[in-house]
Amino acid sequence: MEIEEDQATSSPYEHGHLEVPVMKRLAERIRGATLSRVRPQPCLLLPVLLLSLPAVASAGVFGGFSDGNTYRKGDSICTATAKKDATAACTTSSVADLAKMSFKRGTKQRGSSSLVTVQKKGTTLHVVAADGGTLASWDAGQVIGGVGDVFLGPKKQWVAIEFQTRFAGRAVEDVVLLPIALPTAAPVVEKSSDAKSVEKNSDLQRGSKTKSDPPGFREAMTKAARFARKRRSYDKAEAALKNALKLAPGHPEALFQVAILHAKRKNYEATIDALTTLSKSKHEAMVRWRVEARFDVRFKALRGNPAFRKAVGITRGPDETPSLYERLVALGGRWEQEAIPCEQPQVNLTLRRDKKQRFDLVIRSKCQGMAETTRLDGTWLHKGAVDLALRFPNMESEDDNLTCRVELCADESGEDCVRCQPDPESEFLLRTVRR
Repeated sequence: MEIEEDQATSSPYEHGHLEVPVMKRLAERIRGATLSRVRPQPCLLLPVLLLSLPAVASAGVFGGFSDGNTYRKGDSICTATAKKDATAACTTSSVADLAKMSFKRGTKQRGSSSLVTVQKKGTTLHVVAADGGTLASWDAGQVIGGVGDVFLGPKKQWVAIEFQTRFAGRAVEDVVLLPIALPTAAPVVEKSSDAKSVEKNSDLQRGSKTKSDPPGFREAMTKAARFARKRRSYDKAEAALKNALKLAPGHPEALFQVAILHAKRKNYEATIDALTTLSKSKHEAMVRWRVEARFDVRFKALRGNPAFRKAVGITRGPDETPSLYERLVALGGRWEQEAIPCEQPQVNLTLRRDKKQRFDLVIRSKCQGMAETTRLDGTWLHKGAVDLALRFPNMESEDDNLTCRVELCADESGEDCVRCQPDPESEFLLRTVRR
């Protein structure tokens, strides 16, 4: 999860290392759009507000690795030592000298792909590996207010940590370079040609093995993926898909692939037949694959066909009601609350249809010439008939969860709205974006 601020007065120490729970932070952002309305003298209050915020640059003080333990810190060139106290000798350099050197930021550590994370406790920073082991610890000698961006060096032997302390009542930004030794990685096992074909096939990446898949089904789908890549092997791909459907009759993923195979052959009547059969499947994943058919470019030639539109659920009978999943993503999965300056923020929620079902939440507030942007992300689930669950991951504490409700908009337009309430005093109402 990540929070970013557009204002230069904001702190970079919120990137991936939250000191405030997400729900509290989110509620503050939603309520914050109305604060300026009750400020009697905003022009006089602005300098006070700026002084209360961390006086640091939003880009961070770390300028990149140069060679091993040499790095740039602001306008200085520093050389770190491998000692436990992490001492570093720094010299101020001219712009010309800096231009002669090459600096690389390294690999930014954030999210589930991070090799290391940094935890702070009082005056100490701890570098922790993905397996939970402590790689390095360093005592700053004073209380650390926050941890900023973390970068892993090109050879993965050093880690650069931006952090914040306070001096004379002011926030001070600094960076420290610590030596680490990452755990030895497990030997890489060469993947079979079948496994590689699955990775190269974007359609099968959407599907994943479930408990309901019978033995041999996934292997048959792998063969179909391999054969479908070449026109001369379409017959073999079709045979593999027929075998998959024998093992799992009515499986929506297999029927989706059958429809694509017919579309590649321009046999559109058979394509629509396969999609119609898919729409009648009782499998739990039917709705997901039915929605995917609406967006797949290989069905582009059929999008105006009434039979196709009925098969994928774009047009419905009077007794048919869309599922919650369709209500959330069938129109693209983009939702928005329009901004009213100094009254309510603009909120944009994007629900992705990928395997992990990720989302992006962006909150933008504008008032009296000031603008602020907060970005959050996580994973989403649809529950029951009306609940949308948003899960916000935290690096150093339990994940936060927000349950929103899907309801008909109050303006009697017949459109859906998503109502989210981070706390009893704040809420935002989203409408689907059609543009």
